[in-house]
Amino acid sequence: MAQPELSLISRFYQKIINTVGIQPPDEKPFVLSTGERPPNFYNGTYLNAVSEAKARFKFLLIYLHSPCHADSPKFLRDTLCTPHVASFLEDNFVLWGGDVQTSEDAFKLSASLNASTFPFFAVLANFEGSLAMNHYLSVMGNAANKMRSGAVVIHRIQGLIGTDDLLQLLTGILEDFGPLLVVSQKEMEERQTSRTLVDLQNEAFEETLRQDREKEERRRAEEQRRIDEERERLEAERLRQEAIRQAQEQAEREQQRLLEEKKKVEERKAYYLSNLAPEPDKGPDVVTVCIRLYNGTKLNRRFNVNDNMKVLFDFVASKEDLDKYVVGTHYPKFQFTDMNITIKDAKLTNGTTLFVDLPE
Repeated sequence: MAQPELSLISRFYQKIINTVGIQPPDEKPFVLSTGERPPNFYNGTYLNAVSEAKARFKFLLIYLHSPCHADSPKFLRDTLCTPHVASFLEDNFVLWGGDVQTSEDAFKLSASLNASTFPFFAVLANFEGSLAMNHYLSVMGNAANKMRSGAVVIHRIQGLIGTDDLLQLLTGILEDFGPLLVVSQKEMEERQTSRTLVDLQNEAFEETLRQDREKEERRRAEEQRRIDEERERLEAERLRQEAIRQAQEQAEREQQRLLEEKKKVEERKAYYLSNLAPEPDKGPDVVTVCIRLYNGTKLNRRFNVNDNMKVLFDFVASKEDLDKYVVGTHYPKFQFTDMNITIKDAKLTNGTTLFVDLPE
């Protein structure tokens, strides 16, 4: 039977080793009965266990183990590893443990907690910042043992203790100090609710600001659009007025040009008319020639056949508005260019029709 007992011890201590670093004693091995088991310890550092307990609103139960202490094997076998104790600790605490010989955290805690004998338990609460914890600290005053981690030592248990006494003591601690957990959790939930409300209010405020900014941006955009449209309208009106002004000026210049041209034409026509010999009376040496001006006006004029063609051209010049033109017949087509020949030599007779045309 010795080998199975060692196997049970080996399995138990292997679990302890894996979680809290507790090593089995080299002497006085003990036997676990069927169904007995060690409680589940928090697998992490002491500071992580403090944070875990705070997050779960549970007390942190510290177990410091000394393998050299004579009471350690009996306490493990008869108290800590009983199913009832293991379940009670797991249900009500975050359990962290360490071997003071192998764990640096456990060794330092044994000094800061003034552990004078083993086995050693300490119940810690870490609700730093809660009103309930602040009230507790103010009431306890100097008697409150606050750790560097922020946790407060609620109670210490030192030396060998039986199952019933341990459960009774821990139950009393839960009843006496459990309301701290409830109040602290309620405070946290209220703070969380308050933060949520503040966040919602901030979100609503930010949404209102966003809508106001968008509204202001739309207003500014609309105002800018109206300004741009008014600027474009004014520019279009300016361009229209400028176009009208330029058109008026162009029309005035054109009218002035036409007046000047008309004046020049009238002056030219008056000049030729003033130098034109009087129209001869009918006679044997007089022919009547029909002259159709460029604008279609038909003129009949008598000419002495012995006069040069210049007389006929001067007459045309006194009547025709064109500055440059040619005089000739259409059938056959012929243009007169020599003004020194006589009308007779030009073979103009009564009824001859001459046409004023543009030069080719």
